[in-house]
Parts: sequence; structure tokens; C-alpha cells
Amino acid sequence: METALDVSGVQRIVLRGLGLSCVRHYFLGVTQPQKAREFLKSIVPHLPSAGQQRSHRAVTVALTYPGLQALRLQYQYLSAFRRLAPAFAEGAAARAAAHLGDTGRNESPGWQQPFLSPQTHVVLSIYADEDSGWTKRIAALHGGDPLTSGLSGWDTWIAGKQLGVGNDRREPFGFRDGISQPTVKRVHLHWAQRNPASMHVEPGEFLLGHANEDGSNRWRAEDVPQSVRDFVRDGSFMALRKMSQDTAAFAQLAADVQAKMCGRWPNGALVREGERTQPVEAPGDAELNRFDFAHDPHGHGCPFASHIRRLNPRSDVVIPPRKRVLMRRGMPYEEAAEVGLLGLFVCADLECQFEFLLSDWTREAPMLPREIAPDPLIAARDAPSQFRIPSAAGDRSVQLLNAYVTTRGTLYGFIPSLRALATIDSAAA
Repeated sequence: METALDVSGVQRIVLRGLGLSCVRHYFLGVTQPQKAREFLKSIVPHLPSAGQQRSHRAVTVALTYPGLQALRLQYQYLSAFRRLAPAFAEGAAARAAAHLGDTGRNESPGWQQPFLSPQTHVVLSIYADEDSGWTKRIAALHGGDPLTSGLSGWDTWIAGKQLGVGNDRREPFGFRDGISQPTVKRVHLHWAQRNPASMHVEPGEFLLGHANEDGSNRWRAEDVPQSVRDFVRDGSFMALRKMSQDTAAFAQLAADVQAKMCGRWPNGALVREGERTQPVEAPGDAELNRFDFAHDPHGHGCPFASHIRRLNPRSDVVIPPRKRVLMRRGMPYEEAAEVGLLGLFVCADLECQFEFLLSDWTREAPMLPREIAPDPLIAARDAPSQFRIPSAAGDRSVQLLNAYVTTRGTLYGFIPSLRALATIDSAAA
């Protein structure tokens, strides 16, 4: 029997999520390194750990690579991040075209601030059950005087709010969201027993300093100083990605085509062979993730090119044969006439997990037979493409004229453990 992993020092959002309805992501810049480090240490009690129960409010913190520099971390720490986590060190904007598929109107020079600002050092996110009282929450963190925090930018934020209630939370296209999440060995013990078909992976897929599915642990290599090992252990990387959704264009598609593109019906039910309308009865929560694709080897129900099948192939034979997993903590946003998703994707390896999914599997389906068309739902589309829908009666193709999702910005951050934040002075020069 698996023994439980001590996750008391892991920020709760990494492994368990927060289950809250509203968020404000604040993009802060370090103005006084020592004061900023003192502030980060002071708010550790406000950061829920993965070992704690859900609360009505929560704070999370992530640091960018320029933020580590601005906080004056020692050379050995900065050098280790550059060598072992190059995507994090280079930043998402510099890697967008080659590694994220952000071309054409998605190119990073057109991204919104503060995704491009070199002064974005700290992403401080405040979550709550209700969309009010933000000023009081911020004042409670910095004592009512933002100057004492050593950080600027308290007036720079983006907000998200859940659509739907309880477990029936929807993204702007109308589909139930947050259904398929991996489980972590030695962490989600009971959940894995109840959901045998879910992806049950090693802690190192999400936590630095632990072995991943390949059995490797680059942060414990002999050439990594012990002080660096201690600092990164139980930390994670995150990609905060703002994606605008063209709901008007998507609504012009037939309901069954929308479902085939996603791989599920709006209520979360997997698309089955022969279905042209959504099942009247929605599956129970326990059934939504309890499946693989062994029953649908030809893609007659859930197409190979659909969003959920290409980004989570489950039992399909894939090339290369490795799970590519992310924890997804997204929340919809609405700004003026624009709606979309603030996707927060958590992993231990931005290159082999987040970037691989977006640059490779989003462009070409990973299983055999390989699809040459991009993901019909989220891929950049600078020209019309064909979405193939296999069928026993004969394949059909739907021409997709629009890009239904447009990238507004992506930011890479390091989510440190509570221990690392509490002792951050020891890592500073």
C-alpha cells in the first residue's frame, strides 16, 4: 500500500486546487529587494498548503525568473534555473512562436501587458468565494501601506470568475470544465482508488525534487548544490495563459460538431458512436473521468483529432510513449466585450509538459494514425483547416474557418514551497 507523501509545505493550488469562485492575479514588481523578501515571508501564513482543508479565501504566490533576479538570489540558484529550467528562465514571450504555437495574430509582440513587462516579478493571486472586498484583502496583506511591501503594481491585476456553480462549472463555450485531472501517487490515494481510469502519476510530474514517470529527478543530480535542492524541493512551475474565446463564431457550428471538436458534450459526457445530440441524463461525477479509448479504437465516437483525445490520449498508442500531464486551474474572465479563460497550468517541467502539449500535440494528434490538422478548439489557425470526423459509414470533414481561441499572453512562474518562501533570505546574496 502506498504511504502518504508529506505535502504540508506544498502550496495547495498545485495538488488539490482551491475550489473558489473568484480570483485576482496581481502582477507586482520588486522595488526594494529586502522589503520584498520580508513581505513574502510575512504572508506565508496566508498561503494554504496541500495538507490543509479548503477555506473561503486563499492566496498563492509565484515568482518569475526576473523576479528571482530582482529579489537578489545568489548566482548558484539563478544558474541552476537557467540550466535545468530554460523555458522558465527565458520566459514565455521569447519562446511563443517556436514552443507554444503562437503565430500570426497570437504572436507575443501583440500580447497584453503585463505578460510582456520585465517588471513583472511576483504574481500574487487572491482567491475568494465572493467577488467583493478586494481592497480590504490587499490591505490585510501589506498592512494598509503598499510601500512597506517593497513591491509596486498593486493596481495591476486581471480578474476571473467561475461560470456555473458547484461542480457544474463551465468555460465560455458552454462546456463543463475541470473534469479531467491527473492524480498523484502517494497524494491522491482515495481518489485514485475511486477512479481507476484516471492518470495516476509520480509526484515528480508536478513537484521538483521528486522522481517523475521516467524515474528521473534532475534537481537531485550531483552537480546541483544542496542549498538549491532544498530551495526548489516541493516547488512547481506554472504557466498563466490568457486566452480570448470567440463564442459568436463557435456558436455558428452545429452542436454535434462542437461536441466532436471537444470530445465531450457540454454536460461532460464523452461523445459516443452514433450520437447526434447530447444524452438527456448527464453522467455522475465519478463516471466523467472513468474511461479510456479502448472501446473506440477507430475514433468513431471521440475523434482522434478532438481536443480531449489528442491532449490526453489515455490508452491510445502515442508517439513518444509518455504521459504528458498538467494540473489545470483555469477560471473564465470577462472584460468589456471579450470573454475567455485564464488558464493556470501547473507542472514540474515546462518544456516536456506544457510546451510539448502546445507545440506538438496541439499541432498534430499524438496517436496513430496521426492527424495533420491542428487542435480544432484551441490551436492558432492562420488559414482554414479540415477537422476529420471518422465514422463507420464514411469519414466526413468539417472546414474550420475561424480560430476560436486567441492568445492574449502567457507568463511562466515558479511556485515555491512554503518552506522556500519562509527562508528566502538564505538564498539571497
